[in-house]
Amino acid sequence: MKRVFVFLITILVAVGCSVQYRGRTVHTSFLDFRPYVERGFFISPESYPGQYTSLGELSINVYPAILPKSKAPKREKKFEDGIYSNDTSNVYVESITSEELMELAYNKAHELGANGLSNFRSTAYFITTSDGSSYLDHYEVSGLCILIPE
Repeated sequence: MKRVFVFLITILVAVGCSVQYRGRTVHTSFLDFRPYVERGFFISPESYPGQYTSLGELSINVYPAILPKSKAPKREKKFEDGIYSNDTSNVYVESITSEELMELAYNKAHELGANGLSNFRSTAYFITTSDGSSYLDHYEVSGLCILIPE
């Protein structure tokens, strides 16, 4: 009977340790076209409805830097309670904002002589590991560089 009890306790401990809990995580991204429209630059996820000259397809891949935790920029701590701030990782993954991605696309298109980007897309690519966790691999921004007659 004692062996059965020890066996059952061992199984309960093993099963109990395998459950991974995670709180809700919400990621929101907003690509703000307004600053570029104010500069006279057309940008849309749709095709341009009027006359234009196609300059070429633009595709930019952005891979976040992965640095040792010691090289990470200093930031304000959000949580001090030891539960949510329990980061055991020894690396820092760069955070790239949607504003940075938009600015990269605008600058490159403008440099190529475009005054518009149609069929604009911004995508984040994630990799799922064998343990079921996932991490951000890279971002891709793309669109058709167009020249709209004035």
